[in-house]
Amino acid sequence: MMKKTLKMLSILGAASLVGAGSVSAEGVSCPNALFTARGCETQRISIGGFIAANYQWVSTDTNLYGPDDGNTAFGPFGRHDDGDEFNNFYMKNIRLFVRAELCDNWTGFMSIDFAGRDNTTYAWDLNSGAEGSNFIDSSNECRDRLPIFVDRAYIEKRWCSSTLRVGYQKVNFGAEEAIPDEYIKTIERSIATNFFMNLGRRAVSGSYVPGTRNIEFGGNRFADRHVGIYLSGDACGNNFHYNLAVVNGYQGLCRNSTQFNNELGYFAGLAYESCCCDVDVLFGLNAGYKPAGGDWQTSRRNADQTCSDVGDSSVWGLNPYILANWNCFSILAEMLYGSVQNGQLTSRGDANPWGFNFIPSYMLSDCWELVGRISYLNTNRMGTSIHNAFGAAPDNGNARRERDTTCDKHNTFSASEVQFQKATALYLGINYYTVNQAVKATLGYEYARFKNAFIGNINGTEGTTTTGHFDNQKTTINAVRAQLQLLF
Repeated sequence: MMKKTLKMLSILGAASLVGAGSVSAEGVSCPNALFTARGCETQRISIGGFIAANYQWVSTDTNLYGPDDGNTAFGPFGRHDDGDEFNNFYMKNIRLFVRAELCDNWTGFMSIDFAGRDNTTYAWDLNSGAEGSNFIDSSNECRDRLPIFVDRAYIEKRWCSSTLRVGYQKVNFGAEEAIPDEYIKTIERSIATNFFMNLGRRAVSGSYVPGTRNIEFGGNRFADRHVGIYLSGDACGNNFHYNLAVVNGYQGLCRNSTQFNNELGYFAGLAYESCCCDVDVLFGLNAGYKPAGGDWQTSRRNADQTCSDVGDSSVWGLNPYILANWNCFSILAEMLYGSVQNGQLTSRGDANPWGFNFIPSYMLSDCWELVGRISYLNTNRMGTSIHNAFGAAPDNGNARRERDTTCDKHNTFSASEVQFQKATALYLGINYYTVNQAVKATLGYEYARFKNAFIGNINGTEGTTTTGHFDNQKTTINAVRAQLQLLF
């Protein structure tokens, strides 16, 4: 079990495990179905799946206020109200795995998720008159989820101790991120992991009141999934693991790139696995570089600003990690460090965000497991929002100024899109496994605190004097989540 965990979290951890159901190349029929292989060289087709049904209760405690911007139309200060609590069920994953095995170690693999993917998008409707009068928010009802999304899709060739993949999968950056969703010990990934997965995303420039104009753009995603070429393998008796990848600067599930991401990205990693005194240990280091990964752009146009401020904004990162297993106890510890050119909100200086995850777990028995996690993030004046780092958080479907001053509706904002300098999160949960670990029930509590909210003017152009700063304000989040998953 420990060796299996080490392999899963090693540089080869992105490999998929599919169900045992398979059909031969000749085809197998039953009264209600017929399975046939398309190619005569197909030896086996394996079909599997992953279903996760979730419950969540999430609340925010907002302690934020807006600056005195001198605009009497909005009043002297902005007020941030607590959003309604989340108290709902939802389907987190409905995935189907299909693997086709051909001769000479050729393989094709697809993983499609029919539960969709988070797609919360905010944008000003610039054709609707004065700023703030019409704010587009796609987080209402089911519009916050894409109807379907591709998890992985690639062509694989294996020889000796090496594997070559061409297609779409996660790059190896972030030990927690590299673990397949069906095998993570917590219900959601950490604030540090989520931030570095999206590293390089920027905000619209201009005058800023928390929750109103700091709208994130860009989909380059430093880590996460990309189309490209992936090479991995073992050496020295399978104790060393390596990986190399050349991928799109953006995710790549479309035909054309743009002026903001028309450069390739490069990733590499090395890991060493050993056993000493009944302790299995894996040491690893991942690294990545994108010449045009920052996606800096000013997307608003008005009479005073008729063109976009664009730049290549390079991004690079390092990710050392260690995984140790001893009897029933295991620890995953990692540090994430990055550099984003022109990434700071308070200037055009480079941002060097960093964070860490510490995830201990203990098997109480063959069925019960205790899991904890400490996660910390310092964005180095780059800023992160609650939605970007924590995931779902109550925002009441409202992240805009209210012009109507009657009925006490003036200057209300949500905290979800406010940019914060630092964040800390603590998680405690328990897992229950059954049916040879194919079925898992999880219950977890997480407390998160986002500190130092950004207020003022975002410096968006060369030579502009910034008035923005990170103020001593914070928002806290309490979340109770439960999940029942089945892997087949």
